[in-house]
Amino acid sequence: FLLMDCDHFKEINDTFGHLIGDQILEHIGRSLKLTFRSTDIIGRIGGDEFCVYMKDIPSADFVQGKCLQLRSLIRTASEDISVSVSTGIAFVEGEMAYECIFKMADDALYQAKRNGRDQAAVYGGR
Repeated sequence: FLLMDCDHFKEINDTFGHLIGDQILEHIGRSLKLTFRSTDIIGRIGGDEFCVYMKDIPSADFVQGKCLQLRSLIRTASEDISVSVSTGIAFVEGEMAYECIFKMADDALYQAKRNGRDQAAVYGGR
């Protein structure tokens, strides 16, 4: 389960306006669709937060590669505006409540932000 947040999105809205902010969000949505598999579930949680549920992943490296691919695509949103996302990753085996999975990914997301943003962090450092 991946939880992502557009870095410094409030500053983008405040500096360039909400119309540009909306265009950035649309670009992120398109980038998510281009990056992830048709079997992955992509959602917008609200504001500038998105999530992806990936089932049957071949490896942790596969997920990290998808995160790199996504960040690369997102950086192309604008020549004038620096756009990036931070991502929290929670690997889950077996059954677990959604709230627990979300909290794990959220904790990892905040670790990515504390580490400098524009990166992915894995819950538990895996």
